[in-house]
Amino acid sequence: MSRRESIRLGNGRASCTLWLEGCPSYAGLATACIGSLRCDDLSAGRVLLDQAVDELTRLGFEYVIGPMDGNTWHSYRLVIESDGSAPFRMEPVNPAFLPEAFAGFDVIGRYSSARASDPRRRNIANYERRAAQAGIRIRNFDPHHSDRDLLAIYRLSSIAFARNFLYTPISDAAFMDLYRPLLGQIDPRLVLLAEDDCLQACLFAIPDGNAAIVKTYASLRPGLGACLLERLQAGPAAGYGSVIHALMHDDNVSMHNSAKYALPFRRYALYGRRL
Repeated sequence: MSRRESIRLGNGRASCTLWLEGCPSYAGLATACIGSLRCDDLSAGRVLLDQAVDELTRLGFEYVIGPMDGNTWHSYRLVIESDGSAPFRMEPVNPAFLPEAFAGFDVIGRYSSARASDPRRRNIANYERRAAQAGIRIRNFDPHHSDRDLLAIYRLSSIAFARNFLYTPISDAAFMDLYRPLLGQIDPRLVLLAEDDCLQACLFAIPDGNAAIVKTYASLRPGLGACLLERLQAGPAAGYGSVIHALMHDDNVSMHNSAKYALPFRRYALYGRRL
């Protein structure tokens, strides 16, 4: 099998990147990813995906996932349903015809984004009382000690997300390279950290015009992630026109928490195929 990290494939009407290393393994199979997908029309997309499947089969892979830029730390998924509203920051964008190009693939993951236009305080008093009784302190991200806080978020994420669908471990240096560019764009009030002797939960949201985008949250203690979501929506996010719960996997606990406040406005799919 090739030891190259990726291969660029395509022509003037369509192109993609075949990721050969660092990809999640699907069902224990040798797995590659198809990412950075661009095509002018449905016909060009289908031809390109057929070429990608043939090339990956020739290289000895057993399964392919797409669209995904290598792993879930990078861009992946296709929009399959939408209310027509403008895309938000860091959301995948694709032509409406593109899901049809994956006709020979199975849907292996479904996701959605939901909007809470009137987020209200619900159980925050109970959540915060239990957190305080457990010795948990909640604070904002400290931009003066950004590397310290980012490393703490990395360590927490490595544990909390380890069992997530298609999770792929990355190094602390790679994580820092992903998040440092966002530091100039964040509102520290939208990044919440819950800790005792170490970080137990975090919520990372970013501003996007008059919306606060909840990019991710993670917790090692049941209920603590929901506590941070309550605090965000009742406090700093109240100054924004809406709160968007972004890109949630349908089977994750975040979907259950989101349903208390928000209505889906966009749905996405991830595709896979046995080679």
